[in-house]
Amino acid sequence: MLAGALPWTDVFGANFKWLQQKTNTGYPTTWSGKSLASTPRASTITLDEVVLKAQALNLVGRTFIDLPQKPTNVFSIYNETNQLAEIRRVHLDSYSGEILISHSWEDIGIMMKGRLWVMAFHQGEFGLWNWYLMIFVATGLLILSLSAIIAYTYRKQPAKLSFASSFQSFAPSRGLVLIIIGLGVLFPLFGLNVLLIYAIGKIVSMRNRLANE
Repeated sequence: MLAGALPWTDVFGANFKWLQQKTNTGYPTTWSGKSLASTPRASTITLDEVVLKAQALNLVGRTFIDLPQKPTNVFSIYNETNQLAEIRRVHLDSYSGEILISHSWEDIGIMMKGRLWVMAFHQGEFGLWNWYLMIFVATGLLILSLSAIIAYTYRKQPAKLSFASSFQSFAPSRGLVLIIIGLGVLFPLFGLNVLLIYAIGKIVSMRNRLANE
């Protein structure tokens, strides 16, 4: 559920896009059609002709047509559907109507395929069960957040904004520490927050120990 939103974030999203570019696992370079060019002639094909070509493609879901903004731009026909394997994108020469290139789901890199899938899942596009699951998870996260605030107010020092003392018997396992380190590397801001909380906790603990002495 959460992974669908992560590529839109500033830090994780930027790193994700950088890795996608370096590994060439995103969209092909001609996917948007911006790198393609029409060969200028006396006149362009009409929009009605482009619509007929789009209808002939019989695309699944909703069909869209991008119009050329410059004399050398192309017409682009594509669809939006939750049946991701049926995604198509076709670019036409705006003068001759010839198909310059046609892309399908198979042309998309594995990282972008994963991103498209989790985005569709995040938006609940796979049916009613997907919506129910999203509501269940969102409700669970809300309960966890509220219970954390309530637990803090019960365990912190009265009338002070302070760290709650930890259970004396609590000792994080090596596996838990490795998981936190792994998440800190994957999500840099999370890792920075963990280090910050750890450092503040140590400073507060040291200050209290010196005060008791």
